[in-house]
Amino acid sequence: MYETNKNKAMNFPRNGVKSKDHPLYRCWASMKNRCYNKKDERNYSWYGGRGIKVCDRWLGQNGFWNFVDDMGPRPAGYSIDRIDAN
Repeated sequence: MYETNKNKAMNFPRNGVKSKDHPLYRCWASMKNRCYNKKDERNYSWYGGRGIKVCDRWLGQNGFWNFVDDMGPRPAGYSIDRIDAN
C-alpha cells in the first residue's frame, strides 16, 4: 500500500545521504503523488485515475532506495513517465 507518511523514507539514510537530499527524491515523490494523491486535480486523472500504479517494490519504507537501485543515476535531460500515454 502507498506509504502516506513522507517522513518515513527520509529516516533511512544510505552512505550518509538522507533520501530527501538525494537528487532522485523529488522525481520519486512526484511519481507517487501523480498515482495516489486524488487531491492533485492536475495530474491524478492522467495517472492514478486511469489505474496507473507504482510497483510495490518502490513503495513503503525502503521504496525510495529500491527505486534508486532499480533506476540508477538519472541521465541528463531525461524524465520519468509512463510508457503508453493512452
